[in-house]
Amino acid sequence: MPETLLFLSRLLHKPTDIVVKMSALKQLTKLSKLGKTDLREIRKLVDICKKADGFETKFYYNILKDRRIPEFDDFFYYLNGNLVGYLAIFCFKENEAEVSACVHPKNRHQGIFKRLFEEAIDELRRRGIQDALLLVQHGSEPAQTICKHYNAAFSHAEIEMTFKQFVEIPDLPLVELRDVTKDDAMELARIDAASFDTDFNKMVYRFLSGMNDKDRTVWMATHNGENIGKVHVRFDDDGRGYIHDLCIPPEHRRKKYATAMVQACLIKLKKMGFRGIYLDVEASNPNAVQLYTKTGFETSAIHDFWRYPTGVGS
Repeated sequence: MPETLLFLSRLLHKPTDIVVKMSALKQLTKLSKLGKTDLREIRKLVDICKKADGFETKFYYNILKDRRIPEFDDFFYYLNGNLVGYLAIFCFKENEAEVSACVHPKNRHQGIFKRLFEEAIDELRRRGIQDALLLVQHGSEPAQTICKHYNAAFSHAEIEMTFKQFVEIPDLPLVELRDVTKDDAMELARIDAASFDTDFNKMVYRFLSGMNDKDRTVWMATHNGENIGKVHVRFDDDGRGYIHDLCIPPEHRRKKYATAMVQACLIKLKKMGFRGIYLDVEASNPNAVQLYTKTGFETSAIHDFWRYPTGVGS
């Protein structure tokens, strides 16, 4: 089914939240939309796990607070009315979904993750999604043990980088960043398709549908009036800006535009009052890592992705 029709069909299908009572003390809940209380409980559980583990489980909070497609993407496990396990599904592509989870330190080795994971995989199978990508902190032996237990295969790693200090770099071309309009949708899609090998028509739809989002924006990069690239920025609730999908089409590469774009983006975000700036980059892309390192970013976390086939189509 084309992505546009798939999106519309999901909007028309509004599932009812499901509560699975396994006993008087145990309860598994599947939600299609999160309220403020749900988000507070998730944050509290994540903070408890962070204190015990020394790292924070990665959840896309900007998505959690604004689930747009009414599917069962959030799974809660309660004991005696207290949240002790949580798993979230994030679908960025049609045939795969990222899966992130955490279990209270005092309630591990009790089969809670297994119960949540099996429910999530059943949900992905129902939706015809072929692969689950388990998102875990790099170096976490318990998480790696779980991935290997399920015969998941390592897929890739992403490096989270946080901006630390501005670095003066001489002899850069003058690059300006401007807000885009609907008239830029075709050009944005062309740049994206040329840079990431994405589907042109899907990108046009994506840009047009996201133009009015208040928590994100897209800037077109220009040099001497010519479009040479684009960059996306998400505005997080904690006052940080998240840079993503920065790209320059092949005809404008190796001209120092990328470095100039990053610096222009940093200056713009600082002027806008953001207290922090960060991004993710694939560990297998050393050129991108080098670009952000030389412009003042430092590694703040590394996340591994393990691929688990759901069995759809096999």
